[in-house]
Amino acid sequence: MNRISRFYRISAPAPAREMDEAARDKYYRRLRMQAFIAATLGYSLYYVCRTSLNVMKKPILDSGWTPRSWALSARRCCSPMPSANSSTDSSPTTATSNASWPPA
Repeated sequence: MNRISRFYRISAPAPAREMDEAARDKYYRRLRMQAFIAATLGYSLYYVCRTSLNVMKKPILDSGWTPRSWALSARRCCSPMPSANSSTDSSPTTATSNASWPPA
């Protein structure tokens, strides 16, 4: 328990960077631009994927995929690989190995 409390304790603040005013302004300007670009691209990517999923949802379901098979395929694609030194195979594909791929 002591290790856990030490992990979550508040750490000492990092030492301040020694910069003159012009260097600090340039540094913060760059950080602001990076944050703006990252937020804009992330937001855009989210909505492009969300919109395309809504457009493709009906044809996918009409082709025979069920919401359950769709979730299982996402689970197979997005789950981490089992560790090489594990004694049992705990991969998510083991529990669903009798499912046809792709679902009919």
